Amino acid sequence: MPFIEVITKKGNVFGPQPFLAIQTRSRRFIHDNFDFSPSLDKWYYAFHTDTLFIEDVQKVGVAANDKYGNMCIKQMDFDWDFL
Repeated sequence: MPFIEVITKKGNVFGPQPFLAIQTRSRRFIHDNFDFSPSLDKWYYAFHTDTLFIEDVQKVGVAANDKYGNMCIKQMDFDWDFL
């Protein structure tokens, strides 16, 4: 099953988890929660066939802050032209 893994490289995420936003190919915007790992510095999001097909994803954005307000934003574009 396709999934996203987010790993904290430095510092600690303020709050329970990073923010996750997904843009579909039909330009719907979805916010969802990650699954937690026991280590508290990793989060996962799985693309289940009963919720969202990975082929329908155009972009994924992840954002997090630390307790000092330092911010990290990452965006991934998915190119499905090869399908």
